[in-house]
Amino acid sequence: KEFADTAFFRPHISTAKDGTGVFSFTAPEQLTSWRIKLFAFTNDVKEGALVEEAVTKKDLMVRADMPRFFRENDKGTVTAIVHNESDKRLEGELFIEITEDGKTINQQLKLEDNQKRFDIEPHSLASFDWMIDVPHGISTYRVRVVAVTDKLSDAEERELPILPSRQ
Repeated sequence: KEFADTAFFRPHISTAKDGTGVFSFTAPEQLTSWRIKLFAFTNDVKEGALVEEAVTKKDLMVRADMPRFFRENDKGTVTAIVHNESDKRLEGELFIEITEDGKTINQQLKLEDNQKRFDIEPHSLASFDWMIDVPHGISTYRVRVVAVTDKLSDAEERELPILPSRQ
C-alpha cells in the first residue's frame, strides 16, 4: 500500500533537559534496508553524527511464482513460495484462489485441494505447486495466495493473462 522512497524525515527533534531525544515512526511497507542518518548539534556548536542501517522485513512471507501468461487450453503449474524469516518454526495453512471477473474459478481450472499445510524451519522456505488446466477463452485471471499461522499472515495477488492459442 505504501511504498515511499523516504521512510522518515524530521529536521528537528525536541530534547529533554539531559540532552536525550526520542522519536518513532511507521516504516513504509517495503521489504528493504534503510540508511539512517542522525546529526546532533549542541548550543555551544559541538556536533555529532551517526549512520546506521535498519531492515524492514516480515517473519512470514508468501509469493506467487507463475508464468507471465498461459495460452488457451494450456496445462501448467502455479507455485506459492512461503518464507519463514523468523527465529522459530512456523506451522500454518496455505490457500490459493483463482478468480475471473470476481468469481472463483478453481473448479473450472481443475484446481483441486486449494489448501495445503506447511511446517517451515527458521530462516527457510518451502514451495507448493498446483496444477491447472486452462479452458478455452481469452481472459485475465487473478491469482491470490494466502499463508496463515496462528499469529501471522501474508498474501499476494497477481494477474495471469490467458492469451489466444493461435498466432
